[in-house]
Amino acid sequence: MEESFIGLLNNKLGYVLLKETGIEPTLMCEKLNKKQVTDLVNQIKEWNIPISDTNSFEQAQVCCGGVDTREIDPTTMGSKIVEGLYLTGELMDVDGTCGGYNLQWAWTTGAVAGMHLV
Repeated sequence: MEESFIGLLNNKLGYVLLKETGIEPTLMCEKLNKKQVTDLVNQIKEWNIPISDTNSFEQAQVCCGGVDTREIDPTTMGSKIVEGLYLTGELMDVDGTCGGYNLQWAWTTGAVAGMHLV
């Protein structure tokens, strides 16, 4: 059961969900009885997770903000306001989902800016 939530929930949340419903994490899925399935479905649908605090800003994985992309020439990554200034990666106001997209954005915009430096 503990592997049944992979790709659906964070591993720790899946474990807590099983604990809340009284299902042993090592139980094989095909061994679930009808009541356990019903309890699990109800727990998922009605689960309230109280949030008591957040981590510090230094531990944040996603932040927003940066230079407005309307102020940047997308063909060179050069600033439209300050001549000779090139902006790349997280300096720009561009957000994406987790999964390496921000790294690709940094490499790509860095390469474009590098090709246009004078």
